[in-house]
Amino acid sequence: MSQLKPTSLSYCAHLVTNPIITVDGEKAKGRWYLLCPFTALTPEGPVAVWEQGTYDNEFVKVDGKWMISLMRFEWNFSTPYEDGWAKTRMRGM
Repeated sequence: MSQLKPTSLSYCAHLVTNPIITVDGEKAKGRWYLLCPFTALTPEGPVAVWEQGTYDNEFVKVDGKWMISLMRFEWNFSTPYEDGWAKTRMRGM
C-alpha cells in the first residue's frame, strides 16, 4: 500500500471510547481507546482502513481551566479493511 499523507483521506471517523480519568488536585491523567475507520486515497484508488490505538494524556489546571500538558498515542494496529488485524497487523505507514 502507498504511503498516506494527511490530505489523502476522503473519510475519517476518529472514535474515542472507554475514558479512564484520574484527578489528583490540579493534575489529571486520562486514557482513551481509538478506533478509526477511514478511506485512504492512494494512487491505486480508495482503500478502506482500520486503525486502533490508545491515548495516554496528562492535564494540568491553569487559572481554573484544564489544559493538556502531555499527549501520547500508541498504535495497536493499522490494517486494510479486507485484511483485518489478524492478517495484517500494521500496514506500511
